[in-house]
Amino acid sequence: MRSDVFRQSDALRHLLDYLGSKSFSDPPEEVKEYTIGIEACGKPPEYDPQKDASVRVQVGRLRQKLEDYYKSEGSADPVVLELPKGRFALLVRQRPPESKAPVRRFRVFRNQNRVTVVLALLLAAALVWAGLLYQRVREYEGGLGASVQAATVREFIPLWGSFLSHNASSVVVFGSPSFFASAKHNLFVRLYGLTDPDNPKSSPEFDTVDSRVGPLAGPR
Repeated sequence: MRSDVFRQSDALRHLLDYLGSKSFSDPPEEVKEYTIGIEACGKPPEYDPQKDASVRVQVGRLRQKLEDYYKSEGSADPVVLELPKGRFALLVRQRPPESKAPVRRFRVFRNQNRVTVVLALLLAAALVWAGLLYQRVREYEGGLGASVQAATVREFIPLWGSFLSHNASSVVVFGSPSFFASAKHNLFVRLYGLTDPDNPKSSPEFDTVDSRVGPLAGPR
């Protein structure tokens, strides 16, 4: 076998040729470990496989080399040579054809098309429903909604008439009462009745609160 995997392995190439000539002869010859040692590995006649395992080691290396070859250079070979464990005969196996990737991509693409169509239909249905709902709201506001709104405005005119009128300006004032800190009780106190924050002791409310939770510090 001429390949980069076997280039530096003359002994393994010779062993492969020998096993191939025996395995593919007509009829095939079944060889023993002793025979391989004598004829292929150059062992002397007194060679004893029970004491010398070098032939089994070489066969194992050849098996690994074949696997390395078919994983690299021979990955596209239609025919594969195998050396099963526990045997000294080569087998020929036809490599099964690989499934084509474009078929899988086509199936995935087809499934994606289905999902896209379903999403488009759901979006169209949502848009139609939103349009109908908007139309109903407009009709409600133009008919019954307008009458209900008018009745509600009439009910609140005595209290909120000036705020609801477009002819009168409205002013909203938010009060912010001063608050004081009580270090003794670790709390803050708001004094809503305090009229002069700069002189809080002039207010009876300040004196009452200060006597209960004081001393008060502030205002803050």
